[in-house]
Amino acid sequence: MPTVEPRLLNLDRAAQYTGLSPGSFRSVVLRQGGVRVLEFGVGGAIKRVRVSDLDAWIAEAADAPPPPVVEPPPLPVDDPSIEDYIP
Repeated sequence: MPTVEPRLLNLDRAAQYTGLSPGSFRSVVLRQGGVRVLEFGVGGAIKRVRVSDLDAWIAEAADAPPPPVVEPPPLPVDDPSIEDYIP
């Protein structure tokens, strides 16, 4: 009998699929969007995500440019408050 690959994953399995902890998956992937949560059952108690949506999110995240590096402003050399920063 051939193996059937699931097309839907629960949230914990989806987090594992992406390599994220369940908490990071919920905060990063679900709150930022890109992966739609399907709800089944009474009151939407059963939550699933499509593997194809996860694959698309991973591909998009891999192609995204890295966030810009923000350099702190230089401290003025002639400022008397600089002594507060010197140990």
